[in-house]
Amino acid sequence: MFQSISKRTFSNTAINRYAKFQVIGRLGADAVKRVSANGTEFYSYNIASILGKKDAKTTWLTVSAFSPPDFFLDAMKKGNLVYVEGKITSFETTKEDGEKVYGHNYTQDNFKILDSKRTETSE
Repeated sequence: MFQSISKRTFSNTAINRYAKFQVIGRLGADAVKRVSANGTEFYSYNIASILGKKDAKTTWLTVSAFSPPDFFLDAMKKGNLVYVEGKITSFETTKEDGEKVYGHNYTQDNFKILDSKRTETSE
């Protein structure tokens, strides 16, 4: 009565246990070097991404970059159009007043500058 449409083959390669993201957008500010609570150095930057028409809502992502290439700070300047891909991890924390806060961390794996800093021309 039931027929098998196809047989699925499974791979023995490891499954990624994290979510991934890809985004194209403009940098809202220059990348900034930071130090975590445990002393790890990393870079942080914001990307503005708009889906749809110009009057559509802007989505802002704050991305962290660990061990980027030497030219990273020179390349990640406000206004540059970038493509970034990486990992998304969720977190939960509790504020001092007891309120639970949930969020996501975006960690860069790869990036590419698509368009260098826009220059404004006066007319």
